[in-house]
Amino acid sequence: MKLNNLMGIVRTIASLCLIMTVLVSSSMVALANSVKPVGELIVGGSSDKAVTVNGEPATTGRTIFAASTITTPDGMTAILDLGKGGKIELAPGTTYNLNADGTLSGELTAGSAKVLNSTGSVGVKTLTGEVVSLNAGETVTANSATAKKNTANYAGNDTVLFAIIFGAAAAALLLFFVLDDDEETQTSPVR
Repeated sequence: MKLNNLMGIVRTIASLCLIMTVLVSSSMVALANSVKPVGELIVGGSSDKAVTVNGEPATTGRTIFAASTITTPDGMTAILDLGKGGKIELAPGTTYNLNADGTLSGELTAGSAKVLNSTGSVGVKTLTGEVVSLNAGETVTANSATAKKNTANYAGNDTVLFAIIFGAAAAALLLFFVLDDDEETQTSPVR
């Protein structure tokens, strides 16, 4: 009788240990983070330091996951390319925390960011605590509460320069023909 009671207790303990093992291992699988990739990183510039993603050195082509932190050292830039979601360029000396929702939106804790293109506005939280809404072509710095539209229009400046050069050349040709005093009359030879 004592042996049967002892065997019952051993079986109960073994069953409880097995149940605990299954429970602990299945909850680890259930709690595993299933973050999907949202885009890729394009690195530019030259420096002895590397652009980092979550503290790890990264190069062009690195897959970016939601909730990543991208840091660019001095002399290096990075473009987060989220495909149809758009692109955002991080200037040298920038730290940007990408939101967990897999969009371009995030938190800028250092440096500046410029939205290159996007399907909609991009919300960027700055150190002021404000969420700045950026559209394509707009830039925000970590210390500002407003977006700045890039006003440099290089194509327009090139057009003006071309027009000035073309106008000067046309004026020079016109002056050459007007001031040409050579009024010799051409006659055909007599036969």
